[in-house]
Amino acid sequence: MRERSSDILCTRCKVRSAFYYKRASGEYLCRKCLFRGLERGIRRGLSDYSSMRREEQIIILDTFIPSIWLIPVIHLLHRVLREYKNYSIFLAYPWTLSLAKETRCGEKELSNEMLEISISRIKELINICSATYQYTEDLITCLLKMNLLIGLENALERNIKHIAILCPRDKCFSISLKNILFLNKEIVSEIYPKRLSLGIEIFNPLYNISEEDLLAYTISTGIYRRFNNALESFIKNTGLKELVYFSSTLSDIYLMINEIVYSGSREIIFSSTESLLKIYSKFNKCILCNAPINKSDHGSICRFCRTLLPFFKSLEKFLR
Repeated sequence: MRERSSDILCTRCKVRSAFYYKRASGEYLCRKCLFRGLERGIRRGLSDYSSMRREEQIIILDTFIPSIWLIPVIHLLHRVLREYKNYSIFLAYPWTLSLAKETRCGEKELSNEMLEISISRIKELINICSATYQYTEDLITCLLKMNLLIGLENALERNIKHIAILCPRDKCFSISLKNILFLNKEIVSEIYPKRLSLGIEIFNPLYNISEEDLLAYTISTGIYRRFNNALESFIKNTGLKELVYFSSTLSDIYLMINEIVYSGSREIIFSSTESLLKIYSKFNKCILCNAPINKSDHGSICRFCRTLLPFFKSLEKFLR
């Protein structure tokens, strides 16, 4: 179809109407070119941060707190992995699987296999984190470690050597800012594009992709219309309403972080995460999550993994 003269044309293809302005590059993109750009970003992430070979198995780990862009991203990642004949297993929380069913995203569209993390297991681990850490930032860090340990546990049981953790680059930047604001060094490992734990490679295929681009793609799919159902399910099953709706004090801080993140300064986003990686490279690392720990700390496990480890018997057995 011929474009109307009043339409802004896509900067890349110069044929289709643009629907999204990409602030990082100053480009106007149509849906198709945005989709292709995200696919290229995922391929680059796989190439740069993973040593996975063709036909190997991989666990794709759900984000514990629901992410509006997750289902479309899993679909994109699975498309790329199929080209390399990799067997993907999506390790998911119940609220994510419910959203996938509501949006008619079948198992074969998201992965070769889906594994559901049981509600009883989730509640047990949340209770441990909540009872041990009262500060919201510490609780979030503990839950992120919990998510990783669930992935490691399943990978060891199935002899899988690769885990994909999904965190867009600007979200990594916001994590690095939280580290500075709250002096929480253990959360820094969540920005690592690649790490090794118990012989398992953990990598982030979204490290070169912005959350803003993922949100734009999600809007184009229409999945966002049902996202509130996933949030409600998360709150109902976990009782962690405060992680979705922060207190007024934390909200002000997070608004400031988001303003910096979306200010369009690509240099700040990239340089800050790289600087933190260099700073903490001199620290000892937790053997489970790779979080930086002081040489004076007891043992070789961070305080969060130490809290959770007794509830992961297979990991405990592996460390003996």
